[in-house]
Amino acid sequence: MCGIAGLLDLSRASKADALESIGRAMGAALAHRGPDGEGVWHEAEAGILLAHRRLAVIDPRPEAAQPFADGSGRLRLTYNGEIYNFRALRRDLAAAGIAFRTESDTEVLVEALAHWGTAETLRRAEGIFAFALWDRAARRLTLARDGFGVKPLYVGRFGERVLFASEIRAIEAVDGWPRRIDRDAVAGLLARNCIPAPHAIYQGLEKLRPGHFLEIEADGSSREHRFWSIEAVAEAGLADPLDAHDPATAPAVWAEFTRAVKDQLVADVPVGLFLSGGLDSGAIAAALAECGAAELPRSYSLGFEEADFDESEEARAIAEHFGLAHTELTVSAAEAQRIVPDLATIYDEPFADSSQIPTALIARLARNDTTVVLSGDGGDELFGGYDRYRFCARTWARLDSIPFPLRAAGGGIAGAARHVPGLASGLDALLPRGADKRWADLLASAQAVLPMRERAAFYARVVEHWRAPAQVVRGAGAGVGALGDALARPDLPYAQWMRLLDCLTYLPDDILTKVDRATMAAGLEGRVPFLDRSLAALAWRLPDEMLWGRGAAEGGLGKRLLRTLMAERLPAHLIRPDKRGFAVPLADWLRGPLRDWAEELVSERRLAEDGLFDAATVRAAWHRHQAGEADLAYWLWDVLMMNAWLDAAPGRKAAL
Repeated sequence: MCGIAGLLDLSRASKADALESIGRAMGAALAHRGPDGEGVWHEAEAGILLAHRRLAVIDPRPEAAQPFADGSGRLRLTYNGEIYNFRALRRDLAAAGIAFRTESDTEVLVEALAHWGTAETLRRAEGIFAFALWDRAARRLTLARDGFGVKPLYVGRFGERVLFASEIRAIEAVDGWPRRIDRDAVAGLLARNCIPAPHAIYQGLEKLRPGHFLEIEADGSSREHRFWSIEAVAEAGLADPLDAHDPATAPAVWAEFTRAVKDQLVADVPVGLFLSGGLDSGAIAAALAECGAAELPRSYSLGFEEADFDESEEARAIAEHFGLAHTELTVSAAEAQRIVPDLATIYDEPFADSSQIPTALIARLARNDTTVVLSGDGGDELFGGYDRYRFCARTWARLDSIPFPLRAAGGGIAGAARHVPGLASGLDALLPRGADKRWADLLASAQAVLPMRERAAFYARVVEHWRAPAQVVRGAGAGVGALGDALARPDLPYAQWMRLLDCLTYLPDDILTKVDRATMAAGLEGRVPFLDRSLAALAWRLPDEMLWGRGAAEGGLGKRLLRTLMAERLPAHLIRPDKRGFAVPLADWLRGPLRDWAEELVSERRLAEDGLFDAATVRAAWHRHQAGEADLAYWLWDVLMMNAWLDAAPGRKAAL
């Protein structure tokens, strides 16, 4: 796992020494992603620069350093990631007469690209990656990103320069490009707590979409191609479901999962496991115990002093059950809060999923004695684990059964009731002590939800934060588009539509971004066995009965198949019926120990000086939260992380 960066100067006016200097600066900005070495390659007459920072995982010898040339010298590659099946690909290439100089997957990848071409190589390669490839003969730059978007890649054209990098900070290290904050992207952050792809925080910069590769010619023309599609995989799987009553089905799924876990153990350095105490990481622990590895990886977990957020006891018990050497760190609130000022630097682009805090902490813990770590991310999307799938399917089925005119009238009544003086506060007095819902909020939800015609809008209401973010961000236009625009598939059952939408949006933009930045900030490689492409294809063949027991709309429990498989491998008391996130008590922290830090970031003075957010709206939310009138911690966290990001590096405020 590494960091990559570079540029293509279409004018070919850059001198060799200038390219060398830019390459060193871009690489230095990514040093955390690759602490084991650096490399720069450029060709001034072609206007091409490739930079690389190395985290040595497979074949750590200097001979495997990057940027790497194929045997003919025609291709140069800078690459971030791992190709798990590189040994099988190497055998095929060797049979075709290709000789190898190293034992690295990097060499296999570049020789495969030379022999099979980009599209065929990406079809064959199983792994996580982002790469830049320069073809010296064709004078063509190719940028590619893995199918799920585990590894990041930003690209933008500014005048006669094409800039690209694993992280934005490397592009910021290059002088002379017009930095302007994209306020529509900021509105997207307020809605989804991350900036949705293909958008990026700066105008003119984009994230290369998962499963795509982009070819840029020397004349500046470009073509984007899609080599793998989770949507196509889902469509094929749903059209050919497995038999839920065939006794061979569950063992076949488990065998495929165990194979995926075993494949991702390939490394010349220690491998570990993030163990949360939940089903997904517990399943990886079980697979590790059964896959015949010579030495089981060490597992890592965090504990918290707040009992409602602590899963360390379950994680410890699972590790003991499967014989994993286990490292556990109990984190005090003060220790967790100390990492908060570092978050804007760790996450590079504004990012506001508060589970970034424990993720960054556990990455630092694991890096003490390992270089590669497995995590259970992707299990919820592929095996139907999120509670919201069942809640939304069930609730929408009930709403949709009511004639629309009646629902619309009910929404109107709720809206009128919101404006009756004293009504909401009077009804609040009837609520039980400690109730987390207040009538003002309930009436607002009823007013918004009852008149909805589209299920996509209902899902957005459940998962998004600020309801009208383009009105909170000054100067924002239409924002980044409605959430449902990413998947216009009314033919799909609602729960399956939500699963697929999350695979296209929430998984790469939030979950995988969170894990990549946290692990890479610690010089740690994160791998995700659930996101093996063959396993994903099998998971999309699972019928509703194997995902939710009863159908999702009838309220069945999520991840039924995974629960069944783990019931054969774990004591019943270690298989939790509930789904917990990797959470921290953010609401209490913002009213307590983080209050002064946050107050400075959302003060009236600060908001007025920046001119980015509507001060009255943000301050009203701040006061409501502080008064205990509503829990707006996640809404406020979006604003706080944006403003902290502006403060984290010079030049960002000037780009407003």
